[in-house]
Amino acid sequence: MDKEISRIEPWTYEDSVEECKTLVKIHTRVTLDLVKKLAAMRERLSQQGFRSDRQTYITSGQMSQGYIKPIQHTWEEFCQDIGLEKRTANRWLLLFDPKEDRMLTQDEFKARKFAEFEDLIKELEASVGKPEQWRPDGWSTACENYYKTKLRERKYLDIAKRERFEAAELFDKEYLSSLSAQIDYGSPEEILEFGKLCETIKPFAVKAVPVNKQARVLKLVETALNEFQPAVRKDVARFVAEMLVRREENE
Repeated sequence: MDKEISRIEPWTYEDSVEECKTLVKIHTRVTLDLVKKLAAMRERLSQQGFRSDRQTYITSGQMSQGYIKPIQHTWEEFCQDIGLEKRTANRWLLLFDPKEDRMLTQDEFKARKFAEFEDLIKELEASVGKPEQWRPDGWSTACENYYKTKLRERKYLDIAKRERFEAAELFDKEYLSSLSAQIDYGSPEEILEFGKLCETIKPFAVKAVPVNKQARVLKLVETALNEFQPAVRKDVARFVAEMLVRREENE
């Protein structure tokens, strides 16, 4: 036993920091190199007439004269062949900034996207004489959702300034319907996702209440909180939780 103890190498926090810092740098470099290769391959695979056997490009006229038709591969097929999910590859490529030659953090990516959305919204709201459904170039589904969230927040802010709560539309049917639509578990994938949620919260759920009912409440609250901007979402969640606890204690 004493011999085993004597063989343990000395350990210091500083040495571990330096060792892991080196590994993180290597991992970051390798990830960046891989993503740059992925970006190049996705671009090549999107080009018409690309041959996977490294032979030259051929024209449609040459093909009509008896040349072998080039073998076409898809981006999804390439990801499968290298053992990487296409969804993961696409997510990495979204974080890749070729100008700065680095990977963005999730927070950096979100900040840039929100800034981009804000510029597009300013362009939309400054437009004059455009059809109601018109949207500027670069507008996406994510931008549309972000814009709708801003409109709802403006509406609720205006409501909060009113003197009479009767006009506040606290139970606006359109709002409640939109929440319900977002948590509608109709497809097999959504049902499986809900089942996983139930399993995840089961150890923490109240034993006297069915887990699935508690999961529904959780999803409803999460969906409602998603109506707020990310910067204030946690604060609103904390406020709601604290107020509910206080109300229960006072009853």
